[in-house]
Amino acid sequence: MKPNSASEIFNRMLIYIVFLTLFFVFISQSIIYYQPLNFQLSLIDKIEGELINYETVYPAGDVLLNLKHVTLRVVDPYLTSLPEAKIYLNNKRVGDFTNLQYTLIVENGDRIILDASDYFEELLIEITPSEGLKLEKEVIRVSRDQQAIIIVEHTD
Repeated sequence: MKPNSASEIFNRMLIYIVFLTLFFVFISQSIIYYQPLNFQLSLIDKIEGELINYETVYPAGDVLLNLKHVTLRVVDPYLTSLPEAKIYLNNKRVGDFTNLQYTLIVENGDRIILDASDYFEELLIEITPSEGLKLEKEVIRVSRDQQAIIIVEHTD
């Protein structure tokens, strides 16, 4: 048998194809397991076909100048969306971190609860109050299976 016979070349090609297939399966599984990319892929599946709630969509021209408000922003550069991180105002769910930033209109004594128990990572959330509001902390860490509670107080 010649060293470069057709059957030997065919066998080598089959072995290369098997190794390349295993390599691509490993790479694709690794990409899906990578959490920030997984958030993007699952977000598209979750919002497909959902109706838009026009009561919660503000026109681009709305500016919260006269109302007391608190802006919550996730400070992780590798995350693009956290749809399962829930935001509660006075024990009523008002939103999530789908856009990594959320603004709440608040009053004195309101309780804001941040719940990220569905995620493995610890989240770092920056809190920016409007003028005239006082909060205990400007940055909060929300760990798995824990809720962060923020009490709103006026400085007046």
